[in-house]
Amino acid sequence: MRLAVRALLFVGASASVGCGTMNLARTLGRGNTELAGSVGGPLLALGPAVFPTPQTRVGVRHGVTDDIDVMGHVALDGFGSAFLALDAGVVGQMTRTRGGFAMSLSSRLHLVVDLNDAVAPRVFPEVGLHLEHPLDTWGSFFFGLGGVGQIDPPRDRPFLFLSPYVGLEVFLDPQTNAAGEAVERTGFALQLGWINPWDDTTTLVRYVPDGAGAITLLLSLRHRFGGIDR
Repeated sequence: MRLAVRALLFVGASASVGCGTMNLARTLGRGNTELAGSVGGPLLALGPAVFPTPQTRVGVRHGVTDDIDVMGHVALDGFGSAFLALDAGVVGQMTRTRGGFAMSLSSRLHLVVDLNDAVAPRVFPEVGLHLEHPLDTWGSFFFGLGGVGQIDPPRDRPFLFLSPYVGLEVFLDPQTNAAGEAVERTGFALQLGWINPWDDTTTLVRYVPDGAGAITLLLSLRHRFGGIDR
């Protein structure tokens, strides 16, 4: 029974892979850094109630060149159930207009580990296409497509999980240096995604909508250090 409970928790941790914030369309620029946190995940149904998976992730992104970022994230809530869920990856700028449209590609690996060794570790590769357009100076509209693969999927489960997403981010007034240049900025975002809308297979947990993949809902915060005029 205990192993079954741990297996269910492990499935929940694995299901949230790839559900972190996807507002990655604009690289940070060489030497600039961003701290990020998000809360949420796939929508679950428990009786008549519907709520997002309460997963909390924190991470950091850093610009190694003007067009390439490296990043890493960890899920904090997994430690309470002796699970470790983390990822590391890279973002590459495809096109960017200062104050206008931006597009990037990302690639990362997710790792989910049972720290009690009751369930074998799992690795999930992910790729993503990310697009963004600013809304004046106060925010941005972002959207794109993420794809997470299972190297050895369980029986009757798909090899690839695709998730189109859209989001809106609102910025606080930036902090400036002595020369009046904006050097720090905080943003709050709401992101909605849909994992495999065509997937009608049953799962151990009841995702919403029933029999049509899973809708994801995320609230996120980003704070950027360094030049922000990108």
